Amino acid sequence: MKQRTIENFMYTMIKNGFGEPYKEVEEYFSNKDSKNKDVLDVGSGQGRNSLMLSDFGFNVTSIDLSRVGIKQMQERARERYLSIEGIEGDVLEYEFTKRFDYILVDMVLHTFKSKENVQFFLKKMRHIIKNNGEMCMIFPIEDEVYEYAKGIVNKTEEQWVEVSSSMIRVTHKMFGLTRKFEFAMYVIKNKDV
Repeated sequence: MKQRTIENFMYTMIKNGFGEPYKEVEEYFSNKDSKNKDVLDVGSGQGRNSLMLSDFGFNVTSIDLSRVGIKQMQERARERYLSIEGIEGDVLEYEFTKRFDYILVDMVLHTFKSKENVQFFLKKMRHIIKNNGEMCMIFPIEDEVYEYAKGIVNKTEEQWVEVSSSMIRVTHKMFGLTRKFEFAMYVIKNKDV
């Protein structure tokens, strides 16, 4: 509940606080066939990635803890004549009723607080992603969750396969502060079962 309150406050104070989508994420999805393809944006915040994905023609579902973030994303979508399904909720608890071709997890994995939650998340995503679907994850490069997630993927019975791994280096203003960031962009594929 505390995290939700903090995010609601930040989003109320600063519109588009996380800036624009990373160019690497934009390039990754711009090269995908979007026709009749469903994408889940986990931890969508104020919707920077959801809006981009909808602009590309994907059917987008966004989930975030913050009611304010979801509301701001839907307002911006309406202004751009886009349709995005917004869900206020915890991805670890929410029961999804459909499956997705792609899942985007931008700056969320390291917030799960425990390795067990990361493992639970990857297992849950395996059940809602379509055969041969891909999950694109972005998180701080120095975070231990990167190696842990790779370890789970390489050993799991859940049948994930690494597609690519790269680094994102950006300098931008985040909530009014100019900072340099390094993130890992890790793409895994759901093996056809």
